[in-house]
Amino acid sequence: AETAEQTRKMEQANEEMMIACENQRDEYARKLREVEEENTKERKKLERLLQSKSVLEKEKSTYQTRLQESQSSLLTCKSQKDTIEQKLTEMARKHSAYVKQTELSLVRAKFLESELQ
Repeated sequence: AETAEQTRKMEQANEEMMIACENQRDEYARKLREVEEENTKERKKLERLLQSKSVLEKEKSTYQTRLQESQSSLLTCKSQKDTIEQKLTEMARKHSAYVKQTELSLVRAKFLESELQ
């Protein structure tokens, strides 16, 4: 009878141990699902961030290209401005010389006119 009691107690302890193990297994499975769900959410966030990064890098490249084009255009405009200013300065010098020459011609003409009278 004592052996049967010990066997029953061992079977009961074994059953309790099995239930505890099953409960622990269920708890670990639940925690694993939670971690997998969190990993899935984080993976989706990461994918969106990577897509955003890719879009931003393309936009950055586009804007850098536009900036380079604008800088090149600005240099061309500055060069053209310098050329135009040089031409205007030369035209102003020639005009000034022409005005002086015309004034001298008028003075001579008046002198000659007064000489003729």
